[in-house]
Amino acid sequence: MDDRSVRFATAADIVRSHQKDEYYEKMFMDLMRDALEAVAGPRKARLYAPRTDNLSSLMYYTLTILVGSKTLGEEYTDIFRVAQLGANQICLFGPVRRALLLLIKACEPLYKTQAKYVLKDRLSEIVVEILQEIPAIHLALFYLFEKYYRISERLVGLRYLSVKREQPSTAGYEVLGGIIATRLLVSLGAKIKHVIFSGQQSASQSPGRLPAAPSGAINLSDPSVLSHIFTDDTSRKCTLCLSYLVDPSVALCGHVFCWSCITEWCQERPECPLCRQTTREQNILPIKS
Repeated sequence: MDDRSVRFATAADIVRSHQKDEYYEKMFMDLMRDALEAVAGPRKARLYAPRTDNLSSLMYYTLTILVGSKTLGEEYTDIFRVAQLGANQICLFGPVRRALLLLIKACEPLYKTQAKYVLKDRLSEIVVEILQEIPAIHLALFYLFEKYYRISERLVGLRYLSVKREQPSTAGYEVLGGIIATRLLVSLGAKIKHVIFSGQQSASQSPGRLPAAPSGAINLSDPSVLSHIFTDDTSRKCTLCLSYLVDPSVALCGHVFCWSCITEWCQERPECPLCRQTTREQNILPIKS
């Protein structure tokens, strides 16, 4: 007689499931890139690589989650999706929730490449520092309480059930969650202290004035500025902040961004946000008149 019982999946089950999905998702991305390169050539394949990857990811989850099937990772770990309505109430993960989950996933690249930098211009530096740590905070909560691995899953109430004979130990994940939480507290404290100290120092040196960009604040909102290089209105806008270029700067691959946008991006990810070619701060050149 089968002595298996239904229970909520452990952190180990969920992590293994997502890792397996990420493996097949990456494989699908590589196939799509190869197909695009064969059709359009290597240059366009590199140019559209981020969009190709986003489309590949959406296709993978559309063919599994949206149609109501298990992902390959869920099949591998023998877990299945449910929606948690309350403390002790669950239901099937229906089509509306599945569609909402895919919609959130589709909007993630927009936040990473554009909205993130728009928010930086509208929020205080301390708030921005805290917002940047939200994914790590969420991961620590997952390891401690074993509920939601991704923020999108929390937003739609997605939980996983598992059918297994044995209940594996999760003590290691709880310890990992505690370590991440401790690191976050120390890191956030240091960042907030640095922001406050930097603000006081800049205020004493030049009250009410932000530090000047290295290139002398060239603003392409004026059509006459660098008109011999940027001939149309579209080329005069930054693809990260969607505003007119301020201190236009070129990466090694040839893509142009605002100086502040591309340097902030490269501090977190040393690659071009459009083509993903390796780009470091020291390789970025400001365009001068």
